Amino acid sequence: MEGKFRRSLLGYKPEEVKSRIEKIENDHQKEIALLEAQIEEVKTELRKAEEQQARLEAEVKEYTEKEKVISEIMLKAQLNARKIEEEARERAHIMIQEAENELKEKLRELEALRVKVKNFKQDFRETLDNYRLSLESIKEDPEDVSFIPTLVAKNKQKDVNKI
Repeated sequence: MEGKFRRSLLGYKPEEVKSRIEKIENDHQKEIALLEAQIEEVKTELRKAEEQQARLEAEVKEYTEKEKVISEIMLKAQLNARKIEEEARERAHIMIQEAENELKEKLRELEALRVKVKNFKQDFRETLDNYRLSLESIKEDPEDVSFIPTLVAKNKQKDVNKI
């Protein structure tokens, strides 16, 4: 906006100078207003950015706290899992020992039953042998009324065997 002033008797024409000064002043006022509007706009953006920063910092803090809680829970869960596993192993060990002891007891009972069966068989054979010997010692004379069936005792059996 450079322009040349016209000269008057005592210098430049005051109206042109005033008008030029007013125009420059108006232009500066417009620039100042524009700059102030820009400053306000930037301040508004800055406030929004600060609010967003505060909100994001709060979220980060919240997530950090949640992460801390989750890690504590995970640690407790791992400890509980180990404890449960140890208890389960102990119970399993006890159950195995109890089952082994019960098996040993049942095997002892089975062996005792086998011995009883063996003894029963032996006693039964001896009883049958005694009856057989008694039957053999009976006279085959049906007219003999004096016959009274008796069981030959073991001692008699030995005597009969000697004969």
